[in-house]
Amino acid sequence: MGLRISVRLRQVQLRRGGRDSKIECPSRDLPIALLGAIYALLLRKAESANSPDSFAIQFTTGRTMSRAFHYPGVVFLFIAFVLLFLVSISLPFLTALDFARVHFKEGAPAIGNDGGSISELRFGSWAYCWYDTSGERTCSPSGNAYSTTVYNSQSKDNFVTVGASWTRGLAVHPVATGVTFVAFLLSLSTHITFTLLSSLTAFLAALLTLIAFAIDIALYAWVKHQMHDLDGVSTNTNTAPAFWMTFVSFLLLCFAGCTVCFGRRRARMSDATAYPVETKPTSWRNRLRFRRW
Repeated sequence: MGLRISVRLRQVQLRRGGRDSKIECPSRDLPIALLGAIYALLLRKAESANSPDSFAIQFTTGRTMSRAFHYPGVVFLFIAFVLLFLVSISLPFLTALDFARVHFKEGAPAIGNDGGSISELRFGSWAYCWYDTSGERTCSPSGNAYSTTVYNSQSKDNFVTVGASWTRGLAVHPVATGVTFVAFLLSLSTHITFTLLSSLTAFLAALLTLIAFAIDIALYAWVKHQMHDLDGVSTNTNTAPAFWMTFVSFLLLCFAGCTVCFGRRRARMSDATAYPVETKPTSWRNRLRFRRW
């Protein structure tokens, strides 16, 4: 009978008759396994020319399973990077992305002593914006650690202030964005060292994002407290999209760090495992043959 060789994904088979042998090895040892199987086939043919042989050489690897965990980690890192990048831009460039949003229901609040009545106030990464009763938007000059004062236009002695100490920490968001981008670039490599560094960098980015989210919570709580103290004005303070985007980014970074790390571990364990040739005799003559070790 002729020799048949078939190569498939994660499997190479050589068939010639009725005897089966199997080799399992990591994917990087496929050429060695293939040559070894052909050599074993030739030796068996030389020993017994009348006995039909069949060899099935199969290699399995954990890389497919590890990639099943690695690829979602790369996707999580990319999504977290995009979210944090948008949050880092925020106001005054992206008017829909702010951390805290104050709606004024009753009264006559104003920004500054000579300002007109406003209906809404938004806090972003680099500035705050307010909307007057006609819906026109005005933003403060861009910069880190900004502060704002809201007056009751009917009583100039009644005002509240959100100081720079509560907005200075918002600069952590761009830092977390940069670290997330580095983790994403490292995750694109299939080298074990780079995937390990990507996992560690993802956890570092998650820590920075958690700190940024804690700053967002503190800012929201302080703004709500201050606006509540404004006499004669009814307010409603809510969290805004950038607030929740930061929280989602933190969760994605945690998932990314775990999946990339777990995928790296599976790949390492797969590469460290090799299986010898296993021969299963099928004829009575082969069962009685003396085995040489």
